[in-house]
Amino acid sequence: MQMSNPRLLIRNSRKFSTAIYQKLTGDDYQYVHKSDMPTYYFQKSLRRLPIPKLPDTCRKFLASAEAVLSKEKLGSLKALVNDFATHEGPELQRELVLHDQRNLQTSFISEPWFDVYLSDRAPCPVNYNPFMVYAPDPQKEYNDQVKFHVFRVLRCVKHY
Repeated sequence: MQMSNPRLLIRNSRKFSTAIYQKLTGDDYQYVHKSDMPTYYFQKSLRRLPIPKLPDTCRKFLASAEAVLSKEKLGSLKALVNDFATHEGPELQRELVLHDQRNLQTSFISEPWFDVYLSDRAPCPVNYNPFMVYAPDPQKEYNDQVKFHVFRVLRCVKHY
């Protein structure tokens, strides 16, 4: 669904909240596009993400699996992880380090992140993020479960 006028959704959502409509008048909703600072202004000053060590990654993976697997399945998984850590893992780790060294302008995670999150037009909050926490709205009347989910759907629709 594509919106021809982004303000249309804001006007139609007045039934739910007039605060949003009152804050965005004229073309104020375009504030990001009117910025004087270029998008990548701070890009060169950002620290690059360090590549995690393979043993640390395996340990954290097993620790997270421990919460959801039975003891026998966890034992099987430990055997698979140990096999991976001694055979394919070190070679894949070397390839990852080499890939990172060839791409000093960005982080090792950047390319897969763009592939997963940005190439698919499905809404990220619904399809990709495994866990999201929403802070309670300061206006108590908007913390109603139905209203909360109506606003969430509206935000997803507005995204498109």
